[in-house]
Amino acid sequence: MVRFSALDALRGLAILAMCFSGRIPWGDLPAWMYHAQTPPPDFQVSEAAFGITWVDLVFPFFLFAMGAAIPLAFSQRRSRGPGWLVAMGVLQRGILLGVFAVLVQHMRPEQISASPSAQTHWLSIALFFAVAAAFAKWPKAVPAKLAITLRVVGWVCLVAAMVLLPFRSGRGFDIGNSDTIIMVLAHVSVTGTAIWWLTRESHLARLAAIGIMAALFLGRAESDFASLIWNWTPAGWAYDFEFQKYLLILLPGTIAGDLYLASKAHEEPPSWHVLRSLGIAAIGLTLPIFLVFSLFSREHSWSMSGALMASCIAPVLAVKPQSAEERLIRGLVHWGAVLLPIGVLLEPIGGGIRKDSPSTISYFFVTAGLAFFFLAASTVLVKGTSKRNPTTWLADVGMNPMLAYVAITNLSVSAFAVTGIGGWVERQGYSPWQLTLYAGIQTLFVGLIAYLGSRLKFFLRA
Repeated sequence: MVRFSALDALRGLAILAMCFSGRIPWGDLPAWMYHAQTPPPDFQVSEAAFGITWVDLVFPFFLFAMGAAIPLAFSQRRSRGPGWLVAMGVLQRGILLGVFAVLVQHMRPEQISASPSAQTHWLSIALFFAVAAAFAKWPKAVPAKLAITLRVVGWVCLVAAMVLLPFRSGRGFDIGNSDTIIMVLAHVSVTGTAIWWLTRESHLARLAAIGIMAALFLGRAESDFASLIWNWTPAGWAYDFEFQKYLLILLPGTIAGDLYLASKAHEEPPSWHVLRSLGIAAIGLTLPIFLVFSLFSREHSWSMSGALMASCIAPVLAVKPQSAEERLIRGLVHWGAVLLPIGVLLEPIGGGIRKDSPSTISYFFVTAGLAFFFLAASTVLVKGTSKRNPTTWLADVGMNPMLAYVAITNLSVSAFAVTGIGGWVERQGYSPWQLTLYAGIQTLFVGLIAYLGSRLKFFLRA
């Protein structure tokens, strides 16, 4: 796979933010520290809560990065076999991600037992290593026979656990009990890759696919035909068309991947003054903060003004690119300058922007637009593939997202429990802000696991 270090860094930041947001204590903290639709103090879904917080950007940025990685992953596969073989590989990956979603959900300590004990946590840690062995992509130094043996052992342990453990329900393994985030990724990885493959020569055709998905999303409650498509499923535990709404973020991400590959066609010396690049980076980094603040505080005029100003100023700064990096940044800025104003203009539909319960159309366009701007900023700061850049550690985390995710959901909780750290922290009676600092420590632990895996050339792959 072609490596795009700024994209890896974006993915690494998203996965660490995902961990941090999931570890923040439910307590006396500002509402912007949580999902906008589940505000304190009761943390129940509120139909009157509109806007977004930084937490609501985490998953869209990860989805966007996943979409951008699709062209990079397949750019070297297009000449390796017929199209049907590529299609089978895509379908296989989607199925494996679905299996991964089920396994990860079941091996969490709170799923193994309603009242996790030390034994439960040790079992969860053992299952973490079983998943690591089953889905491992080992470094070349590991003999092929040993790698196969470890994979078989991992799968045998996982199957045995799924068959023998009673789990918290007492009914044993439940194929319908899966990790929602990974299941979303399984759905859109298949359909998103298929749409990219069919439209890889035409961004206009891909925009048509985005338009069709947006029309289905808007018409699902008004049109019998759209409702029929939206609610159809051959098996509820395996397929839910509702998840396809996230194509509205993933498909723009594939355009970012295309832009990266196209920018590498003709390399020339940079022509921009450093201040121009830094100006674009400043816009890309501050724009999400400003939009989150204005949308959360329901200042629609502010959000509209900010989106329009950024969408006018950034393209002016990105004129006359020469180097590959400059051409890439210009493309990212231009797409962000289109999608973001569209999302803000659509914001009043449905009462205001909402991530879920229910989602509104503006959420997808706003977050996709912000992701374009943020990736442009990351490209400036990360400087391509420079190994001396201090942000490379974040890119190393982003290169191993599956390992990081299992460390979030299954390893970190149990590791802190069996070492006694978790229990000791609970007994201290710390304030919510102190517990937030503890959440940061847990996040650093997850980042260290993913970082070391990447450095050792050990990856989890579906």
